Amino acid sequence: MGKKIESRRTQDVKQKIEEYFKECKGELVADNRGKPILDRFGRDIRINPVIPTLSGLCYALDFKNLKEFREAMGNDDGIGHILNRAKTYIDSCYEALLADKKTFDGAKYYLSCQAGWSDEQISQAQGIPVQIYLPSNGMENANYVN
Repeated sequence: MGKKIESRRTQDVKQKIEEYFKECKGELVADNRGKPILDRFGRDIRINPVIPTLSGLCYALDFKNLKEFREAMGNDDGIGHILNRAKTYIDSCYEALLADKKTFDGAKYYLSCQAGWSDEQISQAQGIPVQIYLPSNGMENANYVN
């Protein structure tokens, strides 16, 4: 009986997490026929997207605060694993923001305070070499994206 209740509770938590992340993506813009409108890169256009946060996730899951959430993450049950994966997804969203000058400071703050990153890890993630394609010269290696 206990495993059945735990399994149902695990599914409820998964569903709430998926709903929260879906809500954060924003509303999809569609044409009159319901077909999604794409930008010039072929990505869906969305209205009011929001970067997911730990506090937002805690709110969506009805936790009182981050301390209670972190305690639940430490559990060895299935829910602890699910919460750790959700936090990892949020961390990856902020990690992606390090490449943009406009969002770098906020991402750095989050990763150092919430994810425990050091300044060295942040600067290494920011300085990943990339390939830039220049129309006149063909392909050249860029120094670093800042």
